[in-house]
Amino acid sequence: MLKKMMLGAAAALLLALPTLAQQIPPATRLAFVQNKALYTLEPTSTTPVLVDSAPTYDYSAVWSPDSTKLAYVASADGQEFSEMKTLKVWDGTQALDIVTNFKSASGMPINWTRDGKIVYFVATPEFIDAGQRMEVYIVDAAAGAAPELVSNQVTIGAGCGGSSSIPMDWATWVENGFGGRPLIQLTDYGLVYPSICAGGRGALFRTFSNELTPFADGKLSDMALSADQRSLAGLVGDDAGNTSLVVVNLETMEEKTIPTQRSPLQVVWGADGSLYYASSTEAGNLLTGLTDEQLRTFSTALGIPADVPVETKLARNSLSISRIAADGTESLVAEGGDAYTIGRMQVVGNTLYVSTISNGADWVKAVLDGTLTPDNNFDKAGETVHTTIYSIDLATPNSVPVIVLNDATQFAAAGA
Repeated sequence: MLKKMMLGAAAALLLALPTLAQQIPPATRLAFVQNKALYTLEPTSTTPVLVDSAPTYDYSAVWSPDSTKLAYVASADGQEFSEMKTLKVWDGTQALDIVTNFKSASGMPINWTRDGKIVYFVATPEFIDAGQRMEVYIVDAAAGAAPELVSNQVTIGAGCGGSSSIPMDWATWVENGFGGRPLIQLTDYGLVYPSICAGGRGALFRTFSNELTPFADGKLSDMALSADQRSLAGLVGDDAGNTSLVVVNLETMEEKTIPTQRSPLQVVWGADGSLYYASSTEAGNLLTGLTDEQLRTFSTALGIPADVPVETKLARNSLSISRIAADGTESLVAEGGDAYTIGRMQVVGNTLYVSTISNGADWVKAVLDGTLTPDNNFDKAGETVHTTIYSIDLATPNSVPVIVLNDATQFAAAGA
């Protein structure tokens, strides 16, 4: 947990609602997923409201610009990993079907336009050299509204696969997708979207000319758009695994690398034009002190054959969050977070919301004590990893970060 973090008291709620562990309620409306269902939590409230329980791997929930409506997608056929989706809008009282049973683009989110329409992607069966062709639509947030085609010339490249035997990676994919946190938005300059692997190869597609311009030579990922939608921040990785923070002026397409004291994992904009980024350092080895027998048991859980040397290292990571002011001055917001990696980050007003993925200590313990076996590891290992949502008051120097929700994923905070 982050330095100075305080744990709230767990409160068991009735009617199968999620269990909250709160120090204080959120300062804004918060959407989140728990036990595979989508909920919202109102400011000052400790009672979540159920929005939808349709089995869905990624709800892609996002609040409208005026914070009154929540758009999301749900599986249209009851299958958690189905490509067929229904676009819905929850108005605080009920959820309305907006577009039903369309084929989604894998890992691609939805978003609101500034004038209150919803932008979404529909996958077509056509493939060209640049990838799979997509149709991009906007639609009013009203039942029965007719979708309006923005473009049928947008493509998404293939190559978004991958696998891991580490459950912390599974939790990270739930929060951020396979290729980094994806972003789509229709701006005055064109469509900003990841043109490969859901979160990777950020690009600007000019819908009025069908011109595609990748950012940072096609290397920009984990994009974040400024409040005025004129600047885009993102990460560029190198062959050594280090990342740089890059800001793009969408009007001029000028790119600028912003110096950082640490290697960024994720970046978001502050309301005042500042940037906040998370970073990670290796703070220890979770396998230190294990016997040869225990190392073999754990290696078997990783899928390492008996005739291959055992794994002797599993990093225990520590997270920090830093702020870069508009003048380039960098300061530390929080440090010492005992977590595998960052989940999501979002600034609303003077509050930073952040989710973290726990280190693998509980997973290692469950493997070694026999709770997890080769037969149940795939199904049960994810239960040993925890995603926790925190809030930090940015208006108060040295503010104490607090837990908002335990074991909650895919959060989206209302407001900007």
